[in-house]
Amino acid sequence: MFNDSFASSIIQTFPQTEDASYNQIPITMLEHFWKYLADSLNEQIQIEWQKGPFWEHMMRDGTVLSDALSLPTRRKGKQNFDINALAVIDVMLMMSKLSSDKKRVKYLNDIGLIKKSNYSKSELKDALFSTELFQLIFIEEPELLVDAKNLI
Repeated sequence: MFNDSFASSIIQTFPQTEDASYNQIPITMLEHFWKYLADSLNEQIQIEWQKGPFWEHMMRDGTVLSDALSLPTRRKGKQNFDINALAVIDVMLMMSKLSSDKKRVKYLNDIGLIKKSNYSKSELKDALFSTELFQLIFIEEPELLVDAKNLI
């Protein structure tokens, strides 16, 4: 159902470890690809905007998530960390869109973020925010963590 997920592609292609987070992304990926990706995610964020303060807070200038959505320049390229941040945004968009925890668990299993099929709501939040991907990003943005968890 969700095997064409952007987040799934990122999880399988780019390392979600702190030691690899500052590896530069090849310049060939930074041209039209990043613009298309940022535009697509921004469009989805606007649709979900009313569902919680997380979206407004993450779009503030200077957050790692809003920085990841900004287009690369010659002076400021993009790193693995940035594409992992975009994967977190993609997952958070799906968490916001899916109406039941059962569908959320299925999605997260399908993209390889979690491994169990039964979670209570609090266990699901703990499992998701304990993944390497989410820890890598939210360690930089602890003030967004509460709002992010409230989307689920």
